Amino acid sequence: KMTEETGKKIEEIVSKLFSAPRNSRSKSLGKRTGEIPSLIGRKRTHSSAMGLNITGNVAEGSLTGLPGSSKLSQAPTCKPWDRDDFFSRLSTFKSISWFAKPQVLSPVECARRGWINSDIDTVVCSYCGARLLFATPLSWTQQQVEKAAVVFSLKLEAGHKMLCPWINNACAEDIAHFPDVSSRVLAEDYKRRITSLSQIIALPAISLSTNFNFRSSRLMQYHE
Repeated sequence: KMTEETGKKIEEIVSKLFSAPRNSRSKSLGKRTGEIPSLIGRKRTHSSAMGLNITGNVAEGSLTGLPGSSKLSQAPTCKPWDRDDFFSRLSTFKSISWFAKPQVLSPVECARRGWINSDIDTVVCSYCGARLLFATPLSWTQQQVEKAAVVFSLKLEAGHKMLCPWINNACAEDIAHFPDVSSRVLAEDYKRRITSLSQIIALPAISLSTNFNFRSSRLMQYHE
């Protein structure tokens, strides 16, 4: 009997060592399964935060498009017939950055061939991004500058990158001209201005001293 009881006790001890109770097993599983979703939740929160940062950077213009622009720009186009596109390029030329250039390199001639003014003495193709620099030494005579400008003007046609649609595809010369207005439209505009002036009850009063000073200054200019 003693041996049988001893054997049973040994079996119970062994069974307790190698088999965990069901409650403890379920609790441990519950803890593990509870930890896994929390980790997944953290990862998702982190990834969503990164997504917000990326969109914020794009919205703020951290990505750049064509040269001369700090924000994301639209896809470049080549429309030599489009008057609005031409004036959009022409508006980029400023006296501070494209000053006193010869006629063959005037803003109109550059804009007709797809170029925009991006920096001092620098033009960039609005389509392919090719960059040209025209700067001459101050010691040069006007004749030397004119000759250099004639040579440089050839690059306005052929200085684009390969397969750029602006190569030898300039806008028409009359695209910079004011549009023709018919006589009927001119007459209607004239009548409209006359009507607006007739609605004025009285002209603003001008003091005699102001009128005298104005006439005196004009007389001085005439005598000079």
